[in-house]
Amino acid sequence: MKITAVETIVLRVPDVLAINDSAQDAIVIRVHTDAGITGVGEVDSSPEVIRAIIDAPKSHRVCTGLAQTIIGEDPFDIERLWEKMYRASVWFGRRGAAIQAMSGIDLALWDIKGKALGLPLYKLFGGALQKSVPAYASVLMPETPDAAFAEVARWRAKGFKAIKLGWGPMGFDVAHDAALVEAGREAAGDAMELMIDLGFYPGPDLDLGWDASRVLDFARAIEPFHPYWLEEFLPPDDLVGFARVAAGTTIRTAAGENCMGRYEFLDLMDRGNVSIVQPDVTRCGGLTEARRVAYLAADRGLPCIPHAWSTGLIKAASMHLIASIPNARYLEYALPETPMNLHLFGGLGIEVDELWVGLIYWASRACFQAASAAAYAASSGICADAAFQIANSRSYSARATRVCSHAFSAALNSGIPALACSQAASVRSRSARTRCNSVMPDHTCCPRVSHAIANIRPGR
Repeated sequence: MKITAVETIVLRVPDVLAINDSAQDAIVIRVHTDAGITGVGEVDSSPEVIRAIIDAPKSHRVCTGLAQTIIGEDPFDIERLWEKMYRASVWFGRRGAAIQAMSGIDLALWDIKGKALGLPLYKLFGGALQKSVPAYASVLMPETPDAAFAEVARWRAKGFKAIKLGWGPMGFDVAHDAALVEAGREAAGDAMELMIDLGFYPGPDLDLGWDASRVLDFARAIEPFHPYWLEEFLPPDDLVGFARVAAGTTIRTAAGENCMGRYEFLDLMDRGNVSIVQPDVTRCGGLTEARRVAYLAADRGLPCIPHAWSTGLIKAASMHLIASIPNARYLEYALPETPMNLHLFGGLGIEVDELWVGLIYWASRACFQAASAAAYAASSGICADAAFQIANSRSYSARATRVCSHAFSAALNSGIPALACSQAASVRSRSARTRCNSVMPDHTCCPRVSHAIANIRPGR
């Protein structure tokens, strides 16, 4: 089998807001082969930047676009191709966007291998080291204490035992920020873990930033509310600041979504002294590099809890990573209400939802709500007017409470290949084109989830 082409597809909602929600756009990467098997990956970064890195022509031996580097190669040679891409891009790469672009291709190569062999990826990684893992709800921090209370209460009622509140209004007033956390704890009670993602550049203009002393003021103010961790509270290069905060608070410190490659993670762990590492498989170097990072963390006695905020694909890939490493504690289950998160993937290892690819692409030039209405109408047989109402009034219904807590065991035994995704896109579930044997509906709020989620099967 040989790689014949690398395809990039840029998607974006029409109105990108100045908030920290990276699920407002996406770049989907397809790696095609002469055997007719296509692998799918994604990168959580600037889509056009990633496309340029992949599509760039050769300048010379160590300054070559990633597509040219791997076309003609055997897609099973994943680690060799990782090193080849790293070396071929060394003049403009080694860190940052080049590693991010490599991540998407790496995911697609693993997808090809799983599909070709008929095996889920955790099997290719050596088998499952855990039988289940809790998922935590991941949402943006609301603006007021009352809204924070309501948001936490909402997801607690859905069955989550942990929740992360991130970014939002935090960063302008330490007292107000602490009040938000206090409200979250009040709603969570003692039985629900509360994680706080502080966000190191508050405000829409990037003109403010936390420093270690101010973070410590905030950390000490919220220590009575017992947050499980404090995440990404400083710019990723402020390793001295990370170490100061870690030494000055009883709260666990967590970071890593902005680290590209294992060398940056080594600095984060050994100089920044974080308690938890959070590689993002669509940015850190793919599943290949994320597994290296996880084991480096395990060698230091640190948990690895992957960052996973984007589309359903990153959830799926993160599940296989979590299943196959010894030090995972949670799955991040991001809940942004964007089409990239809600609809794009009907299950990796099945296929990208082509209807939504086209509609999201069109919506970036027109009106997303009209596209949403058309998609519901086309896939479920309801009239366009009714579909439009559904598109405007989506809610997380009681079906979320139907999640089978034993889905993981079913997934491990079913043998569906590759990165079978944790969520069936709602377009597919409404039209019965995707069926869930273990009751894993789209965008579910699941207290415990399957890593492989091989329970999702294409309908006929």
